[in-house]
Amino acid sequence: MTRARWIDGVWYEYMEGGVLRRYPPWQKPFRGTQLNLAHPLARGLVRCFVLNEFGGGKVNCAVHPESPGTIYGSPTWTGGLDFERDSGNQIVRAPNDFTKNLTYTTVLVGLRLESVNASDQQTIVSQWSTTAGYRQFILNVEQNGLNLELDLSDDKAYSAGELVVGQYHNIGFTFDDPANTHVFYIDGVTSGSGSTSRTCETCDADLAFGARWSGSSSSQFFDGVIHYVYIYDRILTAEEVALVNREPYCMFR
Repeated sequence: MTRARWIDGVWYEYMEGGVLRRYPPWQKPFRGTQLNLAHPLARGLVRCFVLNEFGGGKVNCAVHPESPGTIYGSPTWTGGLDFERDSGNQIVRAPNDFTKNLTYTTVLVGLRLESVNASDQQTIVSQWSTTAGYRQFILNVEQNGLNLELDLSDDKAYSAGELVVGQYHNIGFTFDDPANTHVFYIDGVTSGSGSTSRTCETCDADLAFGARWSGSSSSQFFDGVIHYVYIYDRILTAEEVALVNREPYCMFR
């Protein structure tokens, strides 16, 4: 594969197997497309759910295809997974083999929020267990933006920006456990940062998105479409997060 280039600021063009391919940067790779391990944004990627199956009960992980996620509650396939919080326990759960002992963490999610009100707290992605009592991380959306829960505490860190209902967003956070610092991102731009005495505890429950999973039940369901979930075992730079926002599937090109 040769290095890709932009054409007229709209198309993304590259050579693959002697064939010239051209995509808009937001177009998902076809099912079965291999991750380009030489791409800088493939480094440290431990979970990569592109949600391009468009059917079935499993979601593939491009980094660890032997460890897919399982869909519960039948969310609708609509260019991603459309979770409806009032339509049953809709959630995706995946084994935590590659995410339960993270010291440096980056979580990025492409999504469209369908509704939110003043009393809402909807979980986007989580790794949490009431059995062990640990929150490794829980990323939520509420009316005023994002919040992040860590460790055993109910204390939350809050972002500065809000999500617009009906609009596509790339959101996420980084957490440096040794330095006790976190940074929020909305649409590739820093939207809050801070320090905490909390930590990412080792957690024995499944990784989940579309809701939080306690180890025995799900709750705080997300209302909207999730297009992809990326988890890294390193801290992405602001420039790398901005690149994912502009070209969310560039690591497949």
